[in-house]
Amino acid sequence: MNKPELIAFDLDDTLLRDDGTISERTLHDLHRLAKEGIITVIATGRMYATAKPYADLLALPDMPLILFSGALIQKISGEKLYEKTLSPELTAQINKEAFRHGWTAQTYINDTLYVREKNAFVESYERHTGICAVETGTIGKIPQQGADKILIHGRADELPAVKEYLRKVTGQEAELLFSRSEYLEIMASGTSKGRALEVVCDYYKIDVSRAMAFGNGQNDTEMLKKAGFSVAVANSADEVKKAADFVTESNNEDGVAVALERFVL
Repeated sequence: MNKPELIAFDLDDTLLRDDGTISERTLHDLHRLAKEGIITVIATGRMYATAKPYADLLALPDMPLILFSGALIQKISGEKLYEKTLSPELTAQINKEAFRHGWTAQTYINDTLYVREKNAFVESYERHTGICAVETGTIGKIPQQGADKILIHGRADELPAVKEYLRKVTGQEAELLFSRSEYLEIMASGTSKGRALEVVCDYYKIDVSRAMAFGNGQNDTEMLKKAGFSVAVANSADEVKKAADFVTESNNEDGVAVALERFVL
């Protein structure tokens, strides 16, 4: 493969180990990329507030962040390059359905996470991401605006049925996919990390064929397909591995570093 001009990395379960850290070996390789003039992009389902600390750790000036699985592209400086939200009406409808069925819905609006009430699922998410959710008490107090993303947090054995139900509710207006088996993400129709990767490449005047991408989740699949060369970590689902050009070691075994050292550095 030709050396890429831009590389996009998923965070959770790809660049990050299970404990939420980046290994010294991987961090060293990421800094080597910068020295060689290769643009590094974080591509995550997370919001800006919980992705920025990792961008700060990499110490790369004005790095673009693909957030909410592609619904928002924002630089570290705060400049927004792209945003596509659910309609206010659909945002409200999904929250009503979640309340009616007893599902845990996390609604992201203007880099704030809103929940009707906190429970074990929300508290687990807060610990995992380091964010503090705003508890509204009623769904009526969630801002009447379009959400960047709504995340339904639940048990892995129950969420596939929830996804099928909500697919009928949202029709052609939304994308529904899993970032983890217990995270069902809902974004505006046409939203994907793959589309966001194209936008970032256009911004830097780079052909997407000269981009490389790393991922592990269903929400990474379109990005892996769009990139000129793509890598899935060993802990990825089978469908994600099939979308990638190469399968590396797991996120806990320096999988990102192994692939970078083999193909790029």
